[in-house]
Amino acid sequence: MLMTTNDDDHLHSADIEKSRLRRLTSAVFRASALVYLHSVISGDHPQCPEIMNNVTETVECLRRAEDVSTARHVVHSMVFNICVCGCLSDDPQFRNYFLQLLQEQQMETAGNCALVCDLIRRVWTSREGGMPVDWRVVMRDVLLI
Repeated sequence: MLMTTNDDDHLHSADIEKSRLRRLTSAVFRASALVYLHSVISGDHPQCPEIMNNVTETVECLRRAEDVSTARHVVHSMVFNICVCGCLSDDPQFRNYFLQLLQEQQMETAGNCALVCDLIRRVWTSREGGMPVDWRVVMRDVLLI
């Protein structure tokens, strides 16, 4: 079978899109992994500068993925990472953004996004007293693991 120029262009375009998707997913993973790492090192303190900076970086990476036609795949593969960042954010705009991403994902796919939203909200409610909340304990309680 002979490929026409349009077929070559389409394949090249698809490869570029896949490569961009991988880079964006990797960037979200890297930034959110640093949030997790700093929560282990410093505790579950959303005001820790390293946690705040990397939550911000995670949001920026997720926003860069919004214009990708397959952005839902980035969110789908990063639900746990979004959960960690959501649990460790006190910024109301970031909190709303994380919930919105998860709620949109829940509408598009079967999965546990609704449960993750519930988990994040429980962490926020528990932290209203100003004390750090170990999101892992809340996760264990919610998921009964």
